[in-house]
Amino acid sequence: MAKISNTSAYPNISNLDAADYLILTDAENSLLTKSCTIGTLQSFIASGGITLTTTGSSGSSTLIDGVLNIPEYTAGDVNSVNSQTGSVVITASGGLTITETGTSTINISGTGAGNFVSLSVNGNSSAATLISGVLNIPQYQRAITVSTGGTGASSLIGANLNIPYDPVTLSTNGNSGLASLTGTVLNIPQYQRAITVSTNNFGAATLTGANLNIPYNPISLTTNGTTGDATLTNGTNILNIPVYQSNLTLATGTTSGAASISGGTLTIPNYGNNAGGPLIAVFKLSISGTTLSGSAFVNNFGGSWTFTRSVAGDYVATNSSASMTEGYVMCLVNNPNVTVSPNGAGGGSYPEQTSAERKTSTEIKIINYDLSTSGVGVKKDFGTSDVWVEVRSYPL
Repeated sequence: MAKISNTSAYPNISNLDAADYLILTDAENSLLTKSCTIGTLQSFIASGGITLTTTGSSGSSTLIDGVLNIPEYTAGDVNSVNSQTGSVVITASGGLTITETGTSTINISGTGAGNFVSLSVNGNSSAATLISGVLNIPQYQRAITVSTGGTGASSLIGANLNIPYDPVTLSTNGNSGLASLTGTVLNIPQYQRAITVSTNNFGAATLTGANLNIPYNPISLTTNGTTGDATLTNGTNILNIPVYQSNLTLATGTTSGAASISGGTLTIPNYGNNAGGPLIAVFKLSISGTTLSGSAFVNNFGGSWTFTRSVAGDYVATNSSASMTEGYVMCLVNNPNVTVSPNGAGGGSYPEQTSAERKTSTEIKIINYDLSTSGVGVKKDFGTSDVWVEVRSYPL
């Protein structure tokens, strides 16, 4: 590449124009060689942003840290300045000063012209500027607001970011295949339908689609044998349960109580010759002081008898399981104490009279009366002799 001073390779421009280019080294971008127009350089110098020097006599002009250096090229005498010939007057403004050194050097300087004084943040676009000490850096990035209007692609206009939003509706059409989003409709098939149940065939249960088949085969019952485990034979579906209970045998060894069955034996008591006749109970009563005692010698009622005294001469015999029907019960009493008086009522030591009757379905009431001259008709306890009572309950 020829030197800049080579006027054969680079002829001088006699008429400068704002659109003419200068070759510069960009100090802020790895010292790359770049160009700029004279008009751009004029604007920068007029804004007070640089200091001009003319060091050297060859090489490219440089702009480093606000200092523009244009070497004093020595190709020959200056015949014109910006197409001006003859006497040319150069004036300075914007903090610049012009001095003449010797007979062929003009020095343009701007001490303090590009000093930083204050910062402003006007605007939000275009290049930063340093004018009269004021550095203005536009607010390139403002706070972003987000909107969701409209349809289509997202957009950023100024500081507004618009992301279109369309509400999505759900459908459940079909029962197989992939879910899909068409426009604003999201369709998710009903993959699991209601299950139907069938009971066909043999073997294991199966699930085909929405049909659950549980094989079912009717079972038939047999009762072969009398011992051993019950069995279920596969294939024939026969359930066999042996007849564990053999034929009953009858026993009549007892004479009272309820009939019973134990194992293969049915026991029916031999109630005696009165079978089909009344149930009979015979018991003996005695008194000692105020204590009544008794015992049953015959009892076809089953259950057991208990005896209680409520007051003198008033007693109750109770059977635990009897069922005596009113009008079908007869009571007989044998009280030896009434014979103590040989002359009848009013005589002897223990003249008395005893009665017995049904009180409830399980109770017999027994009352003993005084027949002495001093208390006829008053209840009194038995004399010293035991009293016998027979109860008969006739079937309906």
